Amino acid sequence: EGLNLSFRVEPTKVRVIIPPAGSQAGIIKVYNHSSDNIQIKVYLEDWVYTATQDGSKDFFPAKNTPLSCVDWITFNPSEFTLPPHGVENINYVTRVPADAKGGHYSVMFFQTSILKETIAGQIPQAEEMKAGAFLNVRLGVLFYVEAKGTVNRLAQLSKLSVSKNEKNNYLFVTFNFKNTGNVDITAGGNFN
Repeated sequence: EGLNLSFRVEPTKVRVIIPPAGSQAGIIKVYNHSSDNIQIKVYLEDWVYTATQDGSKDFFPAKNTPLSCVDWITFNPSEFTLPPHGVENINYVTRVPADAKGGHYSVMFFQTSILKETIAGQIPQAEEMKAGAFLNVRLGVLFYVEAKGTVNRLAQLSKLSVSKNEKNNYLFVTFNFKNTGNVDITAGGNFN
């Protein structure tokens, strides 16, 4: 019988707008949906969007990206045991420096390790030998922090084209979208 590991965090994104030199507190809830204790470690890292431009993200050790806000976030507790079907509150405070401008990003990871045991073999007249491997499982909460009053949300659209697929009667609309501001842009749209 292995460990029944099932936990989740809420919210999965924290988006805050805080004036420079200001702060804001919040709570992240961690839920255990299993009937086993789960040992959780909490830590911060950086993230950036990948070059694929599909919303995918790359994660980096803390303080390794130009727009990191790892130093702006404090939290408690950093380690805890989550009892069966229990809930733990992680209290955090985000403090924006006085000279901050634009958007900054970090991720709070919640990690647990489980030992997967397998039988490696048996030696006659000896005890059963076992080998194991640890599997790290982590869930992340993305932090988007904007320094209020300093955000420059700008974009350039270029190379707009519209073509028609005669067979299926579809229109194909394509264009280049370049973020020229100092904060992330979540875009959506429709064509009329």
